[in-house]
Amino acid sequence: ACLDAANIKIEIPKNIQTIVSSVEDYVYDEVINALKDQGYTQEEANNLYYNGGLQIQTTIDSSMQAELEAQYNNSSNFPSTITDANGVTQPQSAMVIIDYHNGQIKSLIGGRNVKGKRTLNRATSPVQPGSTIKPLSIYTAAIDTLEMTQSTVFSDARGGYKFKENRKWNPSTTTAGAGNMSLRLGLAKSSNTVAVKTAENLGESYQDCIDVMMDYLKNFGITTVVDSKTNSSNTTDRSFPSLVLGGMAYGISPLEMSAAYGALANGGVYIEPTVFTTVSTYNGELIVKSTPQEHRVVDEEVAYVMTDMLKAVLTEGTGSDASIGKMPVAGKTGTTNNKYCVWFVGYTPYYVGATYIGDDVGRKDSNGNKIDLRPVEGSSSTTAKLWANVMKPIHENLEVVDFEKPSGINFYKINLTDLMVQMQHLLKVHHQLEQVLTVFLLQVIQELLKMNRLMIMLEMEIILLTTILIIIMVITLTTIITIIIKLLVETQV
Repeated sequence: ACLDAANIKIEIPKNIQTIVSSVEDYVYDEVINALKDQGYTQEEANNLYYNGGLQIQTTIDSSMQAELEAQYNNSSNFPSTITDANGVTQPQSAMVIIDYHNGQIKSLIGGRNVKGKRTLNRATSPVQPGSTIKPLSIYTAAIDTLEMTQSTVFSDARGGYKFKENRKWNPSTTTAGAGNMSLRLGLAKSSNTVAVKTAENLGESYQDCIDVMMDYLKNFGITTVVDSKTNSSNTTDRSFPSLVLGGMAYGISPLEMSAAYGALANGGVYIEPTVFTTVSTYNGELIVKSTPQEHRVVDEEVAYVMTDMLKAVLTEGTGSDASIGKMPVAGKTGTTNNKYCVWFVGYTPYYVGATYIGDDVGRKDSNGNKIDLRPVEGSSSTTAKLWANVMKPIHENLEVVDFEKPSGINFYKINLTDLMVQMQHLLKVHHQLEQVLTVFLLQVIQELLKMNRLMIMLEMEIILLTTILIIIMVITLTTIITIIIKLLVETQV
């Protein structure tokens, strides 16, 4: 049998045990599962697949697949390349590109220099996601609750955590740790402390926050999250280190990560990824038609705000190397402990792609000794560059357009310099008013004491003076609010 698609034909190996392509491997798995869903047994499905002359319409784009494979054959994209004791190229990598408008997988690669028989498709195998988990588990939830905006401010300094579990854990800052950061800047700079403090505001208790983050990850199509209250800390994801910083029990695959970010790109609608559209007999009789499941994760306004925040990762933060010219890109870098695994997940108005680079975990030499992992040279910048090298030629002949903004979204430019000057002036004026008021009160009390009328008039004078104080404070507060509003709406986008 062969796989037929527009501009692509993939020869299926005759021996079921010999799988020579990540794409063929994944197509096989998906078609066999679809046939079994139709009532075929495993043996019947295998026989039909290899001997039934099936016509399988794939979603793979041949030119995109060729570009992806070309970049993976370029060793300069992968610093410190070696061949380990088992003959496997390290560091390894995988990437998936999806048209998020319909969930169709356009290109997929499950490893570097994979030849002959293999059992591991890294494109569908979970690895630690690092900070790429933050937009899914934390920031989308924060914006969606309407309790926080991208301008909400938290300190990026270490400490000051709300829950005792986090005070005991006490994660260190990954930024300067010397001031306040908005959610937008905290995400752009990938601040761990801001992420933890944001997550702590998703619920009333530690477990409430865990539940919220778990729910969002599941709605984003992440199936490898371990939601167990009885497992040990190493085999459950019910903790802030797992859900906030990505230190998960198993991790997330590039395929699921692509589809999850694709939901944000697609106006908040998640579409299950698919690699084929139809399966027919040799004479054209339809056997299976792919019908990807879809559901809404968040409203389109929330998704657009997240897209705007993720664009800042490239313009203001850690992902500048993922730029592909004038084409808008939103995305997120990710780095695990000691830079053992680095990610970039990003999307344009056309496609979403997820990739990681890192040595395979759990390798052993010929003597059975564990092989140590190596940090990825260049950290997440290396992965961002790989992503850009793959995506730039794919978008080369596509029209440069921006992400579509929902009608319910408005942006305002804030002149922060003028705002700070005005606030300092107002605080100075307010301090002067307090001094004047204090002197005034003391003078009145002294006059009353001189007239020996303090006890008689005390109640009336207190009421009068309190009224004067309230009037002055209201006038001052009104002035401050008026100036702030004027500055906020100075220029509307």
